[in-house]
Amino acid sequence: MGWRSRIWAAGALLASVAILAVGWARIEDRIRERPTIRDDDELTVDELANVPPGTLRVVVPRTASSTPDALPYRVLRLALEASGRPFVMGYARLPGNQEMAVQRLAASPDVSSDNPAGLTVGFFGAGPELHRRLRPVPVPVLGGLLGLRGLWVNRSRRDRLASSRLLEDLQGLVVAQGTGWSDARLMAAAGLRTFEVEPDLLFELLNENRIDMIPRGLPELGTDHLVVERRYPRVELDDHLLLAYPFAMMFYVHPSQDELASALDEGLRRAIADGRYQALLEKAMVRPWLRRRLNLRERRIVELPNPGVDALLEDVPDDVWIVPWDDLGPLTSGEQLCDRPVLSELC
Repeated sequence: MGWRSRIWAAGALLASVAILAVGWARIEDRIRERPTIRDDDELTVDELANVPPGTLRVVVPRTASSTPDALPYRVLRLALEASGRPFVMGYARLPGNQEMAVQRLAASPDVSSDNPAGLTVGFFGAGPELHRRLRPVPVPVLGGLLGLRGLWVNRSRRDRLASSRLLEDLQGLVVAQGTGWSDARLMAAAGLRTFEVEPDLLFELLNENRIDMIPRGLPELGTDHLVVERRYPRVELDDHLLLAYPFAMMFYVHPSQDELASALDEGLRRAIADGRYQALLEKAMVRPWLRRRLNLRERRIVELPNPGVDALLEDVPDDVWIVPWDDLGPLTSGEQLCDRPVLSELC
């Protein structure tokens, strides 16, 4: 290893230590402020044991940001309702991060020592490792919109991205993503200095100017804004850029869960065909703040590669995409997206 590589590695290690130190110093505040899941929104092990035969058991991983209003959770409920099959649905009582959720889902389709909460469905960014360990439902949960990423930055550096046009312009910046997120590996592979931390610490670190930016999907920005406005006065949405890369969040189940996978697939396709899916996304995502703030038509786009994604998304039908990643061509401006459903409302 050359001296430049050793210096970079040492710097990365020191940055990681600093991030962890700040994170753990603030962890008690974050725990106290986590969204409350009501008892009615949980499915306990005892309740699962009493589910009638023929009823789908849908237990979702619980994270720091879990609420019944979370958009993927609402899309999951819509898919189950559209499937026409009886179901019970709720968050797990035991919390954890994405890595823990994947381990538990892959271990067993039922309550067991390796899957103590009985998780049955997760919604994760599609990736080769997830496809290998779990069974994907090949319909994007949010229509591919998560591949369009706004950038949260610190106010003191608000003009830092004003002249950025190429991926190379961003490669000296420190990017943070949640532990286990597929995006983190994708961004690191693109040459961005990417660090993974617990998701509920991300904005704290940015507010303290310990990192440079947090890329977040368009469907997430409105919810993020509510948190930022309340707690992080030095954080704001960058005015200039979007990152873009072929990407889809998918529902994942244990490989043996044929009936559940079929119900989710059929339900999603029906909700897309009759318009309920698009109506839900527009209502949840196109909020007054995002309309005012995003100004999609004027934004420059920096594309990131996502090697191997074509193989993961080849089974996705063309008519279920809101952002048709295989048919867009090179993206340089948000104006190129202004003829798409949902996105036209943000131009």
